[in-house]
Amino acid sequence: MRRANDPCAGCIARDETGSALLEMALCASLVLLVIFGIMECSLAVYTEHYVESAAASGARYATVRGSTYRETACASPSASYCEAGTSDIQNYIRANAAPGIIASDISVTALWPGTTGGASACDSMQGNDSPGCLVTVTVTYPFTFMLPVPLNQSITFSAVRSTVISQ
Repeated sequence: MRRANDPCAGCIARDETGSALLEMALCASLVLLVIFGIMECSLAVYTEHYVESAAASGARYATVRGSTYRETACASPSASYCEAGTSDIQNYIRANAAPGIIASDISVTALWPGTTGGASACDSMQGNDSPGCLVTVTVTYPFTFMLPVPLNQSITFSAVRSTVISQ
């Protein structure tokens, strides 16, 4: 039995060996979680920017490839002289996917409503993709977080662009 005036009476309770290691582990895991969270948010912003850019690019592709544009069907996304359809626009966008974007997950829809920008009927003598008519391109892409995020595990980004066909 130890006496009260013994210098080692409370040594076990006051022993701080290993506490710095424990504090470092807790702080490092918190710092890494913040860093990876910032990276995830950056990837989400990157993906959203890509979807917006892809919709604009697809709308421009459709704008310059209306019914009077050499009046041939596209054989490949790189064909220069072709009339653009929905699958052609989708192939074009997928062929130009940015790094880190899974091309097969990109969903593209294109609509030719047969109206002009003022919601009146356009001259659709050669179809709804005639010059002066609208084309609307919608691009959607699912973004899945790598880190376990509470509640929402994925976000679907979507962008819509409408332009008037020029050719």
